[in-house]
Amino acid sequence: VDAVSPRGFNRAIEEDILLPLEMRDTALGSGDPNKASVIARMAKPYKLDQDWNLVEPAVVSPSFDSVSAASGIISTVMDLAKYDIAIDRDLVYSPRSKLQVWTQASSPSGRRFPYGLGWFVSGLANDEWQMLWHYGYYLDAFSSLLLKVPHRQLTFILLANTDRASSVFGLGNGDP
Repeated sequence: VDAVSPRGFNRAIEEDILLPLEMRDTALGSGDPNKASVIARMAKPYKLDQDWNLVEPAVVSPSFDSVSAASGIISTVMDLAKYDIAIDRDLVYSPRSKLQVWTQASSPSGRRFPYGLGWFVSGLANDEWQMLWHYGYYLDAFSSLLLKVPHRQLTFILLANTDRASSVFGLGNGDP
């Protein structure tokens, strides 16, 4: 995005998604100059020590200073719900784009991957119970899970201030 937009990645996200969807409780990294109140309310992360006690990590790495397609956005369940509703109403992706994004990719040999473009995909696009999902995992700090059944307009959003909601399940294998 930085290469093709004079606004840059962060401002494109802010102007194209956060502002139109009124996502006021989402910050673009801990250095977002417009969202000090969001950053101040961010949950403290915890990890398990050797004795299985919850403790604050000494360092969160990578830090939340920068934002990328993979990390750094600080949000709330309510703002993510706004985003989810906007997806259902075709305000984020057009119906044609949804079909592309939510179709499992295939290798040149025809092997199906468990994901489309940015989303894990279980089932076919015309399947009433097709499930789309994404997860987040920040070592020793945070994790998240967003499960979506688009034909039923059902969504489950989980945000945790420990990595244990994602790290122990091997979600990268494509099975939530």
